[in-house]
Amino acid sequence: MDTVAHLIGQRVPTIGPATPVPDVERLFLDDPLVRCVVVDRDGEFDLVERHDFFTFLAGPLGYGRAVHERRTISSYPAPPALVVRGETTLADASRQAVSRGDVRWSHTLVVETPDGFGGVDMATVLRAVTVDLEQQIGVDQLTGLANRRGFLRTVRAEFEGARRRTGLLVLVDLDGFKGVNDALGHRVGDEVLRETGRRIRRRLPTAVAARMGGDEFAVFLADHTAESAHDIGLTLTSDLRAPVMVDGLTANISASVGIAAISERDDVMESLHHADLALYRAKGAEKNTWRVFDVDVHHDAQRVRTIVDELRTAIEQRRVHLQFQPVIDLQDESVVAYEALARWRSDRLGPIAPAEFIGIAERTGLIVPLGRHLLERSIVEASSATWPADANVHVNMSRRELQQPDLSREIAGLLDTHGLDARRLVVEVTETAAEVDTLRMIETLSGLSSLGVRVALDDFGVGVTSLSNLANYPLNIVKLDRSLVTALDPEVGHPRSSDRVRAIVELCHAHGLAVTAEGVETREQADSLRSLGCDFAQGYLFGRPAGSPRTPAPGPPPGGGPTELA
Repeated sequence: MDTVAHLIGQRVPTIGPATPVPDVERLFLDDPLVRCVVVDRDGEFDLVERHDFFTFLAGPLGYGRAVHERRTISSYPAPPALVVRGETTLADASRQAVSRGDVRWSHTLVVETPDGFGGVDMATVLRAVTVDLEQQIGVDQLTGLANRRGFLRTVRAEFEGARRRTGLLVLVDLDGFKGVNDALGHRVGDEVLRETGRRIRRRLPTAVAARMGGDEFAVFLADHTAESAHDIGLTLTSDLRAPVMVDGLTANISASVGIAAISERDDVMESLHHADLALYRAKGAEKNTWRVFDVDVHHDAQRVRTIVDELRTAIEQRRVHLQFQPVIDLQDESVVAYEALARWRSDRLGPIAPAEFIGIAERTGLIVPLGRHLLERSIVEASSATWPADANVHVNMSRRELQQPDLSREIAGLLDTHGLDARRLVVEVTETAAEVDTLRMIETLSGLSSLGVRVALDDFGVGVTSLSNLANYPLNIVKLDRSLVTALDPEVGHPRSSDRVRAIVELCHAHGLAVTAEGVETREQADSLRSLGCDFAQGYLFGRPAGSPRTPAPGPPPGGGPTELA
């Protein structure tokens, strides 16, 4: 912001307290441009404004001049002057004026310069600050792009008076940004946001770009139509995929993009909502891709809204149910545990696939109350008299659930209430969830382990967790993703797939971890896994998900057994 020195528009004479009142009057009359004078009282300054002085001089009945002509200016009830140095910013000067409480718009700000005092109308100071603040209100201070308010104001202005007829609204959301913040720190995260803004501006220099908040950005492209949307999506996802280097650290991110067309007939907020729906679909499909709003996206959005509304009610009414799939010991194929699987039927849409409604629950935050319900139901089932005495129960937990601060205390309370041995509960966390906020995840899982709860790393093989990093987590079990199992079939997999599985199993055993294979569907797969040293397995070969088990089962596996909510 500019300083007050460049706004000086008048000189401000300085007088002493012994100056006669008539001399002050003559000073004002001789120079009509002098709007005020400063009374110097040994370094303390009072302000005599022209208008206030003549009002004082006239007096209430118009006889003041005769009264005051023999007096000095010290008799004038002058308020202290607000004096600032020339390098003072407008913002600081404005704050000082407001904090005084007695400064009016008609007063003069006195500015001290090497050549004496100058004056600035207080109205000019406050007006300049107001304009500057209005500009700042529309700007994101981190990236220098427009913020949400500034973006909406600009886009609306583009369509006023039919200045524009068409355009594209683009929403950009960074994939994996939270992981960068957690792993590399907020300083690196801030630089990632700044670099994202720079890349958008370089690639689309004529566009209106904004940071809408967090790691979400928006772009308005005037005079573009839906025909160019795919090129824009490809351009942005490609540019934003490149790593960001900060002080020798590498931040790997990508971006998901949602695009919607807008015309002078459309409401800006509605069009922005359409772009948001397209973004939601892009993030649900895969990372680093884009989607353009169309009829299919609209229908998908309606379906999601229906699922969210009904699922929320179903959770409150405890109408999401569980089925259980057996986990067997590969040596004798005895059942050692059951995996809890969520099942739900929508009143309007019918049966909903677990992957769909649990994915929606994770994106909307409903996963936390849903997870609490399923956790309690699993513990209730496993502690019932009809549950096989030695069978473990496995419950998957999402990243959001594991981030709840009272999770260990809540689980301890449920185990105590229902009388279930903590060693018979296995909490599963997916490999991709474990990669986010690693230190916090290790702390949370360590808290569960201290209760006696077993911990399983689910879907191992789909993320980037290094085998050497397994020892960093308080794990008991590693569950091989079904893709590793499928690859064991000679017609499907790579000839060296068996070597890879064997290496994983051997390293897990070296760390004292049991290994469970998921998605086992053929006898050949089971035999291969057994020969490779795998401990446990689950899949359609050994049993489909069904109601609560009612038959006895052998003892628990070393390290426990697996379960997920989907």
